[in-house]
Amino acid sequence: MRTKKTTKNIIISIFYEILVVITAFLLPRLVLVSFGSSVNGVTQTINQFIGYISLLSSGVGAVTMAALYKPLADNDNERFSAIVNATKKFLRKISRLFILALFFLAMILPVFLLDEFDFGFIFLLVIFLGFGTFSNYYFGLTYKTILNADQKQYINIIVQMITLTLHTLSSVILINTGNSILIVKFVSAIIFSINPILIYFYVTKKYKINKTISPDFTAIEQRWDAFAHQAANLINNNTDLILLLIFVNSIEASVFAVYYLVYNGILTLIASMITGVQSAFGNMIAKNEVKLLGRALEIFELFLHSISVVIFVAMFTLIIPFVNLYTHGLTDANYTRPLFSAIISVTGFLVAIRVPYQILSRAAGHYRETRKGALVEAIINIAISLLLVVPFGIVGLAIGTCIATIYRTLDFGIYISKHIIYRKLIFIIKRFLVSSLNIIVILFILSFLSPLEYNDWFEWLLNAMIITGISILITFIINIMIYNKDSLEIFKIFKRVFKLSKLR
Repeated sequence: MRTKKTTKNIIISIFYEILVVITAFLLPRLVLVSFGSSVNGVTQTINQFIGYISLLSSGVGAVTMAALYKPLADNDNERFSAIVNATKKFLRKISRLFILALFFLAMILPVFLLDEFDFGFIFLLVIFLGFGTFSNYYFGLTYKTILNADQKQYINIIVQMITLTLHTLSSVILINTGNSILIVKFVSAIIFSINPILIYFYVTKKYKINKTISPDFTAIEQRWDAFAHQAANLINNNTDLILLLIFVNSIEASVFAVYYLVYNGILTLIASMITGVQSAFGNMIAKNEVKLLGRALEIFELFLHSISVVIFVAMFTLIIPFVNLYTHGLTDANYTRPLFSAIISVTGFLVAIRVPYQILSRAAGHYRETRKGALVEAIINIAISLLLVVPFGIVGLAIGTCIATIYRTLDFGIYISKHIIYRKLIFIIKRFLVSSLNIIVILFILSFLSPLEYNDWFEWLLNAMIITGISILITFIINIMIYNKDSLEIFKIFKRVFKLSKLR
């Protein structure tokens, strides 16, 4: 049953993430061409500010998900209802605070941008961009968490696909017919508010939530520990744009945002391949299947390392020609940044290979125990970024994020080895060294290719297929040589997944 649910989640998630990636590249390009780099930069930065306000709810969803694994596995409806009622009550309070914080941001932020934009323009843009987030808190987050904990992420994903498609179509039509960015974002806010309402009606119909049972706030008492993790993650992902807007300008923020479209798109695609794994791990932990958990982690690690090698080698070699084609015709900024692209490629690889350890610690509910590492990561990132942003711009910010990511990846690996699966650290070191060797071999072989031409999207796609094909072949050979047993197990899993997908 776990395999069937995970398979369904992965298949649907991959389709959804492909749609997300397409949308993520299509709409900013339209905004850039239609409204300019300044509007694109400020819109992306406002989203980062709203992300900071979203910290008000950070932690409760993750903690609720971990707390629900056991009552769902045991069919304990009383315990299940008590946890859900506590989460819902907490989030209703948070949603009211979010509204206040959003209006505060809408009043303050325009003051810093009066040289470039009207007060009313920024005020309305903040409100429209934040409305969908408020709807998610008030109506949907509790119920989305229930579906995620029960390995039914595919329900959430299907609804998200519907609203994202409507959002994309409406935005394209509105932009191409000459409407302002405010109209575009207002319509998007209305569409995204539909998502949590649909989830609310589905969950309340399918699950027996007893609203008369007293909320059990002890079940979500680690929400502030999970909050620390979410805050650190938000700082690492979102602070750079804000620092650029404050210390540099909105043009550089736009350059940064375009590169991070690729970076975030790749990480999103990887996330789609592992949808449901955390809830599957949580189910194993709830049933005390220790040996099965350890073996599943080994296979999962090898899979993540393998796809990360292939994907981020491709990113390293292809991101600059991609950005040049993507921004073709734009002359208000220099979008060719080779050193910056190299550093974020390394950072992305490190973020990807630590995912198994991150997921396992969350599935075990170890938020308090790993809180210190999350906070240290954020402090390292902020300190180095502040030190380097003025002299080195976006490169300085990338260095700060990369160093912080190195620390956190090591911290996660050490923690799960000592406190969850009890294995020697040399196991993780070997994984990293093999992947590093793999990358070196691939880049060495690619260096013998004649200089590639990227005059249009067809040439870019053709070269991408060649580079990816070579990377997959080399990774396959090295894995078979070093991890023969684990590689064969991955093939067996893919075979079972393929059979299950055909049955669906």
